[in-house]
Amino acid sequence: MKRILAVLLLVAAVPVPAAYAQQTSYKLDEKRSLIWWQLDPHFGHLWATTCPNDPSWQPGEGHSGRFGVNFKKRPKVKTTNVSAGAFPLFPRDTVRANCRPAVRGAFATQDAKRFNEMKGTVVATIDSMTNGSDSRDLFAKKYIYSSNTYPTVKFTVDSLTNIRFSGDTVNAVAVGTFELRGVASHTRVQVQGVQEPEGLRVRGMWAMAARELQERYNISRAVLSMGVGAKLWDTLYMGFDLILAPQE
Repeated sequence: MKRILAVLLLVAAVPVPAAYAQQTSYKLDEKRSLIWWQLDPHFGHLWATTCPNDPSWQPGEGHSGRFGVNFKKRPKVKTTNVSAGAFPLFPRDTVRANCRPAVRGAFATQDAKRFNEMKGTVVATIDSMTNGSDSRDLFAKKYIYSSNTYPTVKFTVDSLTNIRFSGDTVNAVAVGTFELRGVASHTRVQVQGVQEPEGLRVRGMWAMAARELQERYNISRAVLSMGVGAKLWDTLYMGFDLILAPQE
């Protein structure tokens, strides 16, 4: 009996790690989360989103009839070889539950107040990406994304660094791996998180030279001849606007 009591006292004396006790899990709200890309220069049409129903977004030139354009709210869109200087061209102003269920994922952190050791994954169904033109979307799915073979793109976050707080906003660099067409690349993304009624809203963006589509991700040179071969495209920007809902 004395031995059992001694063991119980020893166990009670060992503290539970604080980080373990404070671990918080998040799940992406699929109806409120989106990803996007935009080429620079965009020539008036080279951008896309997984949430075309968002009223802040508008399609480019040559769009299909089922996509409308609000010319009163639309900024002047250049169709020449000139940088837009705005990425994304149509940022979301208000979060609404009107997105396609195209983006899913989950995250966990050891400290929800400091976001220490934040890890997680974002997976997007590439066929849900649209730039507003059915013909261009079909071409992209078949020849750019090769979605029959590679149906998703993925970003895995291994850690957050350079975490800084300003009021209710947190800024950090997400370090992880981006996977496109079966090719994984080490990636660092500047992200910003702010608390909203629906959950933690996290936005981020990163860029790569357009030629990497051919050199790194093995997209056909013939398919990219006008953009990459003729050096009309300079940079590909990619980003996300996610809602992370805390889980019990």
